[in-house]
Amino acid sequence: MKILDRLYARLGFNALVSEQYGKAEKYFLKIRKRTGESMGTNHNLGMVYLASGDFKRAETCYLRELEKFGGSYSRIKVLADVYYALQDAEKSLCHYRLAEGLASGEPDLPSVRERIRICENKDRFRDAAASYALCKKGIRAEQNNDLAGALDYYTKAIGKDPTNVQALNNAGVCCERQKDLEKAGKYFKQAYELSGLPAIGQNLKKIERAISSRKDEAQ
Repeated sequence: MKILDRLYARLGFNALVSEQYGKAEKYFLKIRKRTGESMGTNHNLGMVYLASGDFKRAETCYLRELEKFGGSYSRIKVLADVYYALQDAEKSLCHYRLAEGLASGEPDLPSVRERIRICENKDRFRDAAASYALCKKGIRAEQNNDLAGALDYYTKAIGKDPTNVQALNNAGVCCERQKDLEKAGKYFKQAYELSGLPAIGQNLKKIERAISSRKDEAQ
């Protein structure tokens, strides 16, 4: 039974990395149905919804995980990310401050503190909202296979809010599709350092392997 759950998890994460959100949701829902709401099942589903822009469903999943398993840095921080995406400055600020209080050497703590500063500043938070709007335009352009246009929107989004993990990750994907592996790696690295999300970490590892292989072939 556990072997099948691990298989579903691997397939779900692979689909998430490939931005096949419907497929990823299907596998994580299978796990939840088989195991009940075991630790991490709602969290993984929340990651799918957060990545796909379905922030209200992400909120529902993360609140359920928090209710069942209690407060932790990662659970509070990801809820703060959801409220930040929903452009709720008050709730996101509250949760980022709670996460900061629970932190114990987490590598993405600097991003939490930067988000606190953004939430405390009306102008910067307004820029963050503009960043999400630009990111949405980038997603639409990418769906229409306009990679140059999508990358332009994503870079503008990053300029408005350097902590916009989705814009950074998506910019990396565009660069990868354009065969600009070095630039893709830089975007994935920034996104992973800010978020610590396993799916983005997999993107980074994949690019690092591709860069290494290219160098070996050139020798």
